[in-house]
Amino acid sequence: MRKYILLCITACMMLSMGTLSAQSLYTASLSGDLSSRLASNEGSALKYAYPSGTTLQDIAANYSAKDDDSEVVVSSSKKYKKTKKKKKKGFNAPKTDSFWGVSAGYTSKVWKKEQAGVKSDVGLYGSDWLHGIQFGIRFNPLFKYGFGMSIGLQYEYYHNKSSLLTNDSEPENTFNYYQTLSEHVLRLPIHLEYRLNFSKSFQLFFYGGIVADYIISGEMDFVKEGELNSYLVDRNIYGTIIPSAKRYNASFLYGGGIRIYAVQFNVNSEMGLLNVSPSEEYILKQNNPLTIALSIMF
Repeated sequence: MRKYILLCITACMMLSMGTLSAQSLYTASLSGDLSSRLASNEGSALKYAYPSGTTLQDIAANYSAKDDDSEVVVSSSKKYKKTKKKKKKGFNAPKTDSFWGVSAGYTSKVWKKEQAGVKSDVGLYGSDWLHGIQFGIRFNPLFKYGFGMSIGLQYEYYHNKSSLLTNDSEPENTFNYYQTLSEHVLRLPIHLEYRLNFSKSFQLFFYGGIVADYIISGEMDFVKEGELNSYLVDRNIYGTIIPSAKRYNASFLYGGGIRIYAVQFNVNSEMGLLNVSPSEEYILKQNNPLTIALSIMF
């Protein structure tokens, strides 16, 4: 440091006498071989031309060097733009980093019954499919070569009305009625996918995996024809009407979809893997024949 101060004082005196130029000061301030290399090598990356009007104080204030003279940095008022080389992406690499999303859509379910070798679809007393709505969040990370996965948490709500039924348990008091079913379901889908990454604005994908669901609660209402209020309500059908029916289920899920910018469209179907029958006389599996969902990815 003391040596550097003495150098600056000496340089100021020599400049005042006109014996030292700014360029020679810069060269002199570099120690050892680095100074001689700068003076002798015109093509050196360390060569620097000072803008006009540069004072000695500017040079002294803006110069810095490492002790081992391995690096010299001279600041300048000029700004230079650094450009980075773009890394080459692999085959069918992801074109988006929007992995999270919120979704909403339509869903359905039906039970497949097998008894004495005969298979049939079972719905709500003549209504084959139960219709519902679905809301959820999804995490959809994408990997190399088009592969990815999707994990979600979904809530489904079903509310369905049966066809017209007749209660003739008492011949002198026969009447027609409707039956409605409401269910609240929580679901956890996990599946792998393959995505064709055409561009950032358009991708096509296919997927398959498993989904586990749990019926939080189920309610059944009985309403006489022509009336608005229920004459009978059961708030917990899984504890009374069908007490031994399983609330949980697991299914194999498969489907596909497209993504256009941040909007993703999914269509899938599910096949039940577990027997959810309340009776040992027949096998009952729950299928979800059609789910259509729209997601906003971010």
